[in-house]
Amino acid sequence: MSFADGRAVLSEQIAQKIIDEIKAGVLSPGDKLPSEKQLIEKYQVSRITVREALRTLKVMNIINIKQGKGAFVSSVDISLLIDHMDFVSLLEKTTVLNLFEARRILEPEIAALAAQRITEQEIEDLRALLTQDNFDVILHQKIAECTKNPVLIRFVASIWTLSDMSRRRTSKIPGVKQKTYKMHEQLIEALASHDAALAKKLMCEHLEYIEGCYQTLVDTTDS
Repeated sequence: MSFADGRAVLSEQIAQKIIDEIKAGVLSPGDKLPSEKQLIEKYQVSRITVREALRTLKVMNIINIKQGKGAFVSSVDISLLIDHMDFVSLLEKTTVLNLFEARRILEPEIAALAAQRITEQEIEDLRALLTQDNFDVILHQKIAECTKNPVLIRFVASIWTLSDMSRRRTSKIPGVKQKTYKMHEQLIEALASHDAALAKKLMCEHLEYIEGCYQTLVDTTDS
């Protein structure tokens, strides 16, 4: 197969191919995806690329990965399935700043709603995420899931790639990882206390901080 679209990395294109197969009915909810080896042979890419594609689909709640059994299509409503690649574009300055604007409008409200609806198990799951590498983007997705609102969950899932790519850039700035870890830790405790107002405030502060870091990075690059 040919991956002609230079705007997207191979893993994103593979993820989109799998989404297309689900939408076309080639794969149905509950179906097992081909093995990693089969996907590697099919798309002629590395194991790392295939795993990244599967990770993307997992974060978007399109597949479930069962240890020792493989990846399975989740019980998604195909008619509402968002095209992953519709939200992937060059990380130009305006694109990312537009992303931050959208996140600042919605994610503080998502955090507030999550604080009202989060369960004890979900609180423990969020705390456990802080021990994992690259927890940031996944944490935001999990917070959205705590709202129990499928539209909000799909919104956060749909911007996962852009969010992850911008995170990779800002995380290179000295001190950012440590600062964001502390901010997420405080946010989780606000959620655990079911304090909607505080959760909203902390999410807003976090997004403003990250946007400021990105802006500084861009200004430095442009100068």
